[in-house]
Amino acid sequence: MYYLDGANVTKVEIEVPMLFVQAEQYDSLVTDVKANNANLSTFNIDVSAETKTKIEADYSTMIDIFITNKENITALNILEYIGDKYAH
Repeated sequence: MYYLDGANVTKVEIEVPMLFVQAEQYDSLVTDVKANNANLSTFNIDVSAETKTKIEADYSTMIDIFITNKENITALNILEYIGDKYAH
């Protein structure tokens, strides 16, 4: 992300944790994570029904193009696209 700071354009980078959950495992996710991570003090998923429906709808519309292209895109391509400092 970039923002204008006076006359300068400043680039902002943040690390965003990502969690991929199979639809069949969603309802037991919190229990499973807590059961397997005793040192984790808190863990909860709070996604509204509307947001969950949107995620599922987006998935169903985008999965075919991903499947079609998955052999053509490497991890290095992804790192280069997102600007990973380790992508060489």
